[in-house]
Parts: sequence; C-alpha cells; structure tokens
Amino acid sequence: MTLVVPPGKTQIRNILEWSEERSWGLGDISIPDPPVQRPAVLVPYLGARLSVSGSLRTLLELWEVGSRSFRQRHLAPELKTTSVRVFEDPSIGQRPLVRWELLSTRDLSASVGLRPADCSWLTPHAAILALMAHNPFWVRSMDGDHVPFVWLAGYRLFMKNQEGSSSERVPRLSYNPGIDRVNLVTDLATVRHTSHAILHFGFTS
Repeated sequence: MTLVVPPGKTQIRNILEWSEERSWGLGDISIPDPPVQRPAVLVPYLGARLSVSGSLRTLLELWEVGSRSFRQRHLAPELKTTSVRVFEDPSIGQRPLVRWELLSTRDLSASVGLRPADCSWLTPHAAILALMAHNPFWVRSMDGDHVPFVWLAGYRLFMKNQEGSSSERVPRLSYNPGIDRVNLVTDLATVRHTSHAILHFGFTS
C-alpha cells in the first residue's frame, strides 16, 4: 500500500486556511517549498495555550480538522488529557512550527505486526493526523487488510489501572466503513496486530 498525498501547493493552502479558521497563528510563518525527492506531508506544530501543551493542542486541533468530514467520529477520552506525551525531536519546542515530513519509501505493509513499544523516539505522531486532514480518503480506505489501521506510536500515555499499576498506551487510528466513523482510541504499546501498521517519516524542514 503506497500512500498518496495532495500536491504541495494544496497542502500549503490547507494549512493557511485552517490556521485562519482556528486561530493557529501560522499566517506569518514562512513555509518552505515542498521537497521534490519524494512525497511529503506538511505538518503544523502548535504552541502551548493556557494549561494545554503544544503537543496536546496539536493532537486535538488536527483531530478536529481531520475528522470533521466523517459522518461519525470517536476520540478516546484519555486523549483529551495532559497525560499524553510525545517523543519530541529537538526541532519541536513551544513555538509554532510548520515543516514537511517525508513519507517512507517502503511499503506500509512492511511494518504490520510491529509493536509500538519497539519503535524509536522519532516515530511520527502529528504527521499522521495531518495526513488524515489533508487526505481523508486514505482513512476511508482502511480495512485492516489491504490498508492497515495505524498506530501513532510517537504519542505515549501512561495510565494507571484500578490496582494502581501503570501501563503504556499508544493511539490507534481506524475506520468503520458501515457508519463512516473515524476512531482515535488507545492500545497497549506492547501488543501486536496483523491489521495494524506503523508509519515512518523522515524530516526535511
């Protein structure tokens, strides 16, 4: 399964429109030209606001933009809290940022069956939600077979159960075609699923 992204100019226009609509404050940021070496996703990283971290705000805003074209949508309650952590890379801080992230050249099916817990800290997170926002047809093509569901393994949640012990969880993006519902829920980071994959990106600017 090869992922398809809209043209670079379309993605730039999307980001600027969403920024104006939702007060992201990205209108004055200089967005570099899209890379030519391979397809890339234009990803906004938002700054912190009040008690909401930049990472959590980016997650919630991209979910809102990306999921609204679906008839139904479900966001796990635990993903609305400050317990969400992200494995940051050094270029992401508290200031707003927009950058291109290169899609991996390897087929998505190559990562089916991997455990999120085994992935490195550079595993993408917001890029997957940005891809959904730019191309919701990709999510609508998910069936867990020919097009796998995907983990956002760069996000991690540490949650306590009733006994007081904690577990590490990661978000999972999936789709229910019968009711046109997109889902962002969480799974244990130590599980494997033959219907789930992990996307890989490279960074450009």
